[in-house]
Amino acid sequence: VKGDDTSVANKLNFTGKKTPMSFDQIGFVYANETSRGNFVNCAFNYHKSRNFNQILSHMSSLNGASLNKLAYQKGMIGDARNGGFYVDFNEDDDLIGYYSELAPVTSQCFSQVDYLMWNAFLVDPKDGNAYYYDGYDYLFARNQKGYISNYELNTDINQMATQMVFGINGKYTYEFSDDNNTLTLTDADTKKQTKLEKYMSFSCIPLPEADAKIDSELVGAWKDDSGGFLYFDDQGIMYETQKGLSFTFYNYSAEDGKVSTKCFMPDETNGSAEYSVDGDKLTYNNYQYERIDSSELV
Repeated sequence: VKGDDTSVANKLNFTGKKTPMSFDQIGFVYANETSRGNFVNCAFNYHKSRNFNQILSHMSSLNGASLNKLAYQKGMIGDARNGGFYVDFNEDDDLIGYYSELAPVTSQCFSQVDYLMWNAFLVDPKDGNAYYYDGYDYLFARNQKGYISNYELNTDINQMATQMVFGINGKYTYEFSDDNNTLTLTDADTKKQTKLEKYMSFSCIPLPEADAKIDSELVGAWKDDSGGFLYFDDQGIMYETQKGLSFTFYNYSAEDGKVSTKCFMPDETNGSAEYSVDGDKLTYNNYQYERIDSSELV
């Protein structure tokens, strides 16, 4: 086959793009806030760890050079000290390239290609003579496709991070007992477990303030979709819990769609939130709640 490099593909019906598109990586994280401060995270990642796509082609003239000619010429040199070898039969009647005629050890110049040429190509079985053939042109073409991909799907469920809460630090998974009175925390790193029991004491409830403003529509118990609860009494005391993990009592005052709160943990902490009530629906700090009976509070 003769021609320039650009004609290789046409001569061999060789198809392939030299600059194919490669889609190497994509990922995303979906975070769903189940309640204030608590999230369920789902992460997906795809990346191509190995790309085998390759196209390579070339052709040109050889001007007489060939592998069989090189093997022939090395055999004609007859001595390893001059870059060749001495050809003779071994005990198995294979032609071997020796160091010299007087040194029956294999020459370092005798390669596997030389062995193949001398035993299968150069020697004519009819007359026993060695011949070589000149090379005129060569053609090389290779096209390969493929890849190795990795897919990862990770979820982070029922996990919370604490900083000096209940006297423990770190990341934990949590599980409630059937009666919701015991909480088991499992350290995400050490797998050690800590059990906490609900202590029914009201000594932490603050006394209502004399000037607290009360909105009768707000008074009562409320629950959101993820297990968070609010309770506003008619004296100015507010109770809040998030999935049974945090229990906080506040002094509160509600007026003109705004709740002002105060708690002591142990220092005084003030806060505020906007709210609106529509029948049995409460929007509090942009979260949606439904009215429930106070006996349903956790």
